[in-house]
Amino acid sequence: MKRAAFHLLLVMTTLLLSALVRTADPPAAREVSTDRSAASVQPLELLPSRTLAAVELRDLSTRWPEVTRHQPLVTMIERIAGEFGVTGEEIAKIAGEHAVIAFVLSDDARSVVPVALVEPSAEALIAAVRNRDTRWGASLVTERARGTLWLTRIGSSAALKRWARGDGTSLVESLPLEEVLEYLPRGGLVRGWLNPEAVRDLLNELRSEAQPMATQLFLALAWAEINPVRFAALSRDLSPDGVVTDAVVGIDTQALAPEMALALSSPPGRPVLPAELPAGVALAASFRPQLEAVVAWLRQAGENDPRGPLRNFGFWLDEMQARTGRDLASDLFDPLDGQASVLLLTGGEAESPALVGLFETSDPDRVRQTLLDILAWRREQGWGWTLGLTLPSTFEIEVDDRVGFAVRWSSLVGAFEGPMCITTDRHLIVGTSRKALLLGLHLSEETVRWSLPNMAETNSAIPHETKIFAGKQLAQLLDSLLGSSGNADRGSVRSALLELIGSIKRGTVAVWYEGNVVRVRSEVRFVAVPTS
Repeated sequence: MKRAAFHLLLVMTTLLLSALVRTADPPAAREVSTDRSAASVQPLELLPSRTLAAVELRDLSTRWPEVTRHQPLVTMIERIAGEFGVTGEEIAKIAGEHAVIAFVLSDDARSVVPVALVEPSAEALIAAVRNRDTRWGASLVTERARGTLWLTRIGSSAALKRWARGDGTSLVESLPLEEVLEYLPRGGLVRGWLNPEAVRDLLNELRSEAQPMATQLFLALAWAEINPVRFAALSRDLSPDGVVTDAVVGIDTQALAPEMALALSSPPGRPVLPAELPAGVALAASFRPQLEAVVAWLRQAGENDPRGPLRNFGFWLDEMQARTGRDLASDLFDPLDGQASVLLLTGGEAESPALVGLFETSDPDRVRQTLLDILAWRREQGWGWTLGLTLPSTFEIEVDDRVGFAVRWSSLVGAFEGPMCITTDRHLIVGTSRKALLLGLHLSEETVRWSLPNMAETNSAIPHETKIFAGKQLAQLLDSLLGSSGNADRGSVRSALLELIGSIKRGTVAVWYEGNVVRVRSEVRFVAVPTS
């Protein structure tokens, strides 16, 4: 969400110039485990080093009755399992006491192969399911090797056979397990692992091919995000009324620009949010913008992608400052170094989703004029970049007796309004619609009464970022954004996932920066289902 908030503000500043002191202890980590018994590590040792990500399911067959007490989870599992001609209980039996689902990079690094590892005792049950002549049975191939039963889709049997018998590499070679296990709580129903090295290999291959501009931009930003990551892992478990997730991301600070490394060592701010989300709001987030670090992140992305859309970001940023006489550090970054809040509005039947950001500022007039100067420079440069075919202009708007400005983009196919901006004595408010600005104005008067979201099993450590979301509104928003599915099977699975999200009464996320580690804790609470 911080990235989204920055990009919302960035549109007002540079339009992409082409179209973290260590805190107090984070959440009480329950009981730390450094147990590396064969039962907990063996499947990861069996997987090849080209594994992108792996998910471990622990004691699912034993804990299935506990899972069934969470009806939304069971409904989703049953719906997805039904697509393959099995039941949720059969899936639990197949998973047994320890199963792994992994995604392995193909030999040519251009595709991803899903692989599952289960206990050999599940072989008879899998054979029985395949005999039902279901689509799963028709598309599933198995290989028994090294005391494990391997499964994948048809068409990947040769690769599966090689991986099952061992290709001389192991995923644990790419994961600092001892270090990771110091951060994750003991046990858990699910553990997830990300292999940044393999992800970088995949991104490198994708970036070497001709891609549309939007895809190039996505890949450049994805590379910048994954490049300094040393490891990433999570532990997920059931709570009495929902699901709790603890995650950790290790960062190589030597691979970061100094501004970014400093941001990861910064003290927390005051990431407060309203006790209840306003009507029509699906998600809200609070954080310090740290714009200088984000700009450094974008500069680094451009430097690492000399042929991509961000390759000239640093040049044009310097050019803009020289031409406008504006120094972003003093004119924009410093005045906006307070707390920020971003809210996502679902919109109505005849409305599009909208964003509104409230940025605390010590000098709203300077920030406003700086944004206008940058937009004027962008219009001037637009004549050369697009031959005048796509140009921004600004015009005054009035919202609740306050005068602000909006951006209008003109092109050959017409004109459309871009972000809108108004200021108060304490806030810069940026929105994508007048309705969003009105909400921002109303909320700006209430921020003094906001508080930290209430999360279980945490101590007094203040997080650096907080987020809350409402499942029903978020599901409605995702449904409208995804549109209708042309594939009935995908539609059914999508429907099941949206129903699960919609059953979440409240979700809370907190993020702590610890210099070279980022820790995340999330909790979701399901809507209570009446018992008969």
